[in-house]
Amino acid sequence: MFFRVENLTKKFGEFTAVNNVSVSFEKNVITAIIGPNGAGKTTFVNLCSGLLKPTNGYIFFNGEDITNYKIHKRASLGIARTFQIVNIFQGLSVWENVKIPLLSRKNTRDIDNTITKLLTFFKLENIRYTTSSEISHGDQRLLEMCMALALNPQLLFLDEPLAGINPQDRGVIIERIVEMKRSGITVIFIEHDIESVLKMADEIIVMHKGEIVAKGPSSSIKENDFVKEIYLGGC
Repeated sequence: MFFRVENLTKKFGEFTAVNNVSVSFEKNVITAIIGPNGAGKTTFVNLCSGLLKPTNGYIFFNGEDITNYKIHKRASLGIARTFQIVNIFQGLSVWENVKIPLLSRKNTRDIDNTITKLLTFFKLENIRYTTSSEISHGDQRLLEMCMALALNPQLLFLDEPLAGINPQDRGVIIERIVEMKRSGITVIFIEHDIESVLKMADEIIVMHKGEIVAKGPSSSIKENDFVKEIYLGGC
């Protein structure tokens, strides 16, 4: 299996944020992780991406045990992520932000051309020399994803990529995420907006109280009675 976790657990003192989770993800599939606040979604992604170390359990990527690998080691294998709060270099230009992760890659040729292609993909080419703090929140979200793709990932984690985004920018971000799959990138993302989730996701995982309570195609998850009860208010 492309990416999987076994018996993954994370405790903070007496509180169990992720409780004995075992799940696998197929290559070139967009998977959404949904659930109420406090369900353990971000903690789960933090464990998978290396930001947190699990209390128990294992993480495998392309058959390799990466449980104890640090973030930079996972990045070198092809795992990247974005954050719930945009994580960019505010004082640098859009171009410079994308150049930084490219410089961290080995044997990267024609950096300027690669940056141009990435910026064009995310429709940021017209603001390439603008300081990042001066661009819109939606463009900052796109820039962070652009920086993640500069690492040439096979697997990309996105933590609430549509948070605080206006409807116009939301449509652009959704298009780019779907296009990433067409480019061969596996995407796992957290999102609260169910309408947008259904537009993007092939598979949906539902978390509740640190556990996975449902997993399946979007069409089946939205009709799941338990999911409606805990997340959709019974609607």
